Amino acid sequence: MKILRRNTSIFCMATIGRDEELGLKQVMVNPERLHIGDTYFKSIIEVSKDKKGYKLGRFSFTDSRVFVHNSNNMGYRPLKSNEVNSKMVKRLREFMSNQNKDFLKYTNWDVAKYYWNYEYDLIPQGIDDYMEGIHDNISHGSYVPSTQEIQITWGLN
Repeated sequence: MKILRRNTSIFCMATIGRDEELGLKQVMVNPERLHIGDTYFKSIIEVSKDKKGYKLGRFSFTDSRVFVHNSNNMGYRPLKSNEVNSKMVKRLREFMSNQNKDFLKYTNWDVAKYYWNYEYDLIPQGIDDYMEGIHDNISHGSYVPSTQEIQITWGLN
């Protein structure tokens, strides 16, 4: 199983991509043993233009929650849900709707869902099978189905 260590290195993450123009230094998937059951992807996202302008946000795949985990080994302050604004959500949705640079027939959102399930050891390698819904009958609380749509209001509720 891939989620064995308590403290996970950044090098164990599946990077989905980055878009500096949208203020997204990195978007990644990294299931953590301490947070089993919370289905989310991480984003190092710009919150201001100053030197400390980036924070680490954890955005739910399945609802509009923004998870706040105060500890991370990446050196970024956690993004709190009250810091999320509509401009930030728009940038994140735009990035997730864009074509992925490695899997050209899929969006960043599709790739993030796939990597979440793969890194969590819920499915075997193979994004095409995942996107065809072959694994969508898995009944595990952390499984993100291939049909899951992008959230509209992360942290804005």
